Amino acid sequence: MDYHGSSISDLPSNIVVDILSRLPTKTIIHCRCICWTFRNIISDKYFANLHLLRSPGCLVIHHFDVDGYTSAYTVNELTDKPYPNSLQRNQLMKFDLKKKFPNAKLHLVCSANGFLCLRESDTHAVCICNPVMREYVILPPPEHTHRNIWKVDYAFGYCPVTGQYKVVCLSGIETHEPATRSSSYKLEVEVYALGTRTWRNIGQFTHRLRGRSGVPVNGKVKREGKPMDGSRSTGQPNIRRRRRQSEQLGHTQPVVEEETMDYHGSSISDLPSNIVVDILSRLPTKTIIHCRCVCWTFRNIISDKYFANLHLLRSPGCLVIHNFDVDGYTSAYTVNELRDKPYRNSLQRNQLMKFDLNKKFPNAKLHLVCSANGFLCLRESDTHAVCICNPVMREYVILPPPEHTHRNIWKVDYAFGYCPVTGQYKVVCLSGIETHEPATRSSSYKLEVEVYALGTRTWRNIGQFTHRLRGRSGVPVNGKIYWLVNAERLRESPDSIWSFDFETELTEHVSLAPKFSEDVFSYISISLGVLRSCLCVCDNSSYSDLTIWVLNEGGVWTREVFIRKTSLRNWPFVDVVTPLAVLEDGDILMFCAWENLFSYNFNKISSNHFNTCGRYFDVRAHVTSFFSLREYEGENVEIF
Repeated sequence: MDYHGSSISDLPSNIVVDILSRLPTKTIIHCRCICWTFRNIISDKYFANLHLLRSPGCLVIHHFDVDGYTSAYTVNELTDKPYPNSLQRNQLMKFDLKKKFPNAKLHLVCSANGFLCLRESDTHAVCICNPVMREYVILPPPEHTHRNIWKVDYAFGYCPVTGQYKVVCLSGIETHEPATRSSSYKLEVEVYALGTRTWRNIGQFTHRLRGRSGVPVNGKVKREGKPMDGSRSTGQPNIRRRRRQSEQLGHTQPVVEEETMDYHGSSISDLPSNIVVDILSRLPTKTIIHCRCVCWTFRNIISDKYFANLHLLRSPGCLVIHNFDVDGYTSAYTVNELRDKPYRNSLQRNQLMKFDLNKKFPNAKLHLVCSANGFLCLRESDTHAVCICNPVMREYVILPPPEHTHRNIWKVDYAFGYCPVTGQYKVVCLSGIETHEPATRSSSYKLEVEVYALGTRTWRNIGQFTHRLRGRSGVPVNGKIYWLVNAERLRESPDSIWSFDFETELTEHVSLAPKFSEDVFSYISISLGVLRSCLCVCDNSSYSDLTIWVLNEGGVWTREVFIRKTSLRNWPFVDVVTPLAVLEDGDILMFCAWENLFSYNFNKISSNHFNTCGRYFDVRAHVTSFFSLREYEGENVEIF
């Protein structure tokens, strides 16, 4: 990390300000509650000005009943089109002022620079509020110099020069002249600047207002008016004779000038590429997937090998769940994050993505073989075809069939793993060969092993071995893959562990953990798994307890887990139990019998069963990766 640059925590404050100001408004509101540092940054005037330049347009909608009583206010963003013809999906916030102003007829006057001006229809009280900050202030009443007021209207605006918000009160005054038996009408204008707590009378004008409240434009509030000739007019105003009268609040200029921006620092576009990579690699996987569609710069960064490696180090653990029917036909695959505990014993809230391969492989019985370094290996049960895919990148490749040297093959199994030294993904095909010896009227069994490295398009035969596989597919751990095997033909229970090194392509034996049960069910109740990046053996052959042994780096077996099954309800007795992961709170997540996913809590001495989308399913521990299969030029990569 020192070579590639600093992390986001080492960014200058001006860069952090720039990043935060580009977030959606709702996200910024949430960021204010994260820590005091973010709260102070977001509360700063410079941040407010910077965000205002980038803030998308919104609509403020005021709902009221037929009598004019306030119901609620909603703020709806205009970044996307309404879905479908509705503003509900674009709603940023909703607020109700009934608790603060019961039985009030508050109506919108105007919006200016993020503030709202509201007025009460009966009392003419004025309220200024900021919906985002949840703040409001009630202004003192204007000091009218005349009593014969027949109409009061308000306007609201912002002066970018002085940074002041101003309220304009326009009072329509009717004056009777007994000598001529006529009436004259004038407008008395008062101005209130926020923070002064006083109204200033700036004079009277001979105009009558028409239409709605004033419209603030570039530091001015504009209203339609009509000159008064001393008599009342009951008809429509003449458009040609209309005039506009305005109270000048100041001329327009940018809220943040270029010199100010230079003083406060660069924007995120000027960040070094290594900083941008570090920021993107810390985002949730789903957000990174969306970022690939933002621009070509982000797409190229995320497609780079260095980014893929950096993200892989920080990627949270996942589960790949394969749902299938009773006949084995593929239904769907889901990838579920394990960052938090499943919600209400269900994995639906943690679902990262869902993909279906039925369109690409109709009527196929695709099943999970293994997950390694972000890639999945799938096999077809009937044809033994092998498929490697990356769910995040939506890429897959179908491997050529192995070149078996024998025809008497009674079983074919596959394994899949990753070599961290060479960076290669390899598939191992194990073919069980039965050879008949007429002289002795006996049969011998051997394993023929072939290896396929992604990008080579060829299978290599590395020899035959006198072993019989037991249990599920091999388990990859730290550049090796392990199987349960036995050497004796008639013996059903496994007697050792056989490993294959993906770097050297050599095999070796590992002794089983001590004190295994001699129960008759042992051959179906022992399984391999991975706990905290170490190989483990789970023994569920006893009716009374379950034991998990972990192989440490020194090659010594240690009993890590011991569970008394007699004190638990609905525990799977004498079935194969496979450890999957250790959750954040220390619970162990396990899978059993193709239809049970559960965890065990050591503190409460209890088990917790999780609901999935179907009755029959298979599960593998997985991590998300942005490595592309297109890096292997020899492969024919397709998209699903």
